[in-house]
Amino acid sequence: MDGITDCAYRIICKQIFQQHGHPDDELILWTEFMSADGYTHNPPGVIKHILRSDYDHETIAQIFGGNPETLIHCAQDLEKKYNFAGIELNMGCPSPKIMKCAAGSGMLRDKEKTLEILKEIAGSISTPFSLKTRLWLSPDDVQDQFEFLLEASKYVSMIWVHGRTYKQSHAWFVDRDFIYRLKKELPDTIIIGNGWLRTYDDCVEKLQNLDGNMPAQSAIGNPWVLTPHDPTPLERYETIITHLDIAMACEIYFKTTIETY
Repeated sequence: MDGITDCAYRIICKQIFQQHGHPDDELILWTEFMSADGYTHNPPGVIKHILRSDYDHETIAQIFGGNPETLIHCAQDLEKKYNFAGIELNMGCPSPKIMKCAAGSGMLRDKEKTLEILKEIAGSISTPFSLKTRLWLSPDDVQDQFEFLLEASKYVSMIWVHGRTYKQSHAWFVDRDFIYRLKKELPDTIIIGNGWLRTYDDCVEKLQNLDGNMPAQSAIGNPWVLTPHDPTPLERYETIITHLDIAMACEIYFKTTIETY
């Protein structure tokens, strides 16, 4: 999430998961999303969105854009210069500003072009490649999205789906049956569910045949949503202080990194 899942927050999430996470669970971390156009034209200006530490080495770098050339260049450069666990293309952001650039959910308007972009990116890197998406643009387009994702699975190892259309944004009903049906059709592709996962128990209850669930907005200010642990007020206070300390340390460290880019 832009402005939320920076390095400091990911470190906090990992610390809490290591302390309180269920032993059968696996933690996957994502960066904020970064503009491929911005990275190509001015790397120091946008690289802060995905910089990570050695501690959160299992992090997946998330990028967005509508330009095939800059997307490919960005993915290749990230693979060459950084050791991310994966590279992901964001095709789900409903921001009108991003959609105007044919990025985020805007990529869902031309599925043939988008499939070609996915194919080209996948063919240009060896790092695991994944995509984030949602249920197309409107309810009338949902079946087209399902068929599109079946084709897209040829080029990615993981797909995580926000169970709402673009028009629904972050409100209304989450169509989790769509996600379960997609996993049934794609048993060899990692399928992650997203949307209205408010608690850890929600994540467990709604997992069903999926490979994982991703709480997003519910994790803002509440990294314990990744675990069955209910924190005390003192734990929350101590975590806030720790978060601030880590954020300041990251700011100093990454400032040096960006200046020497």
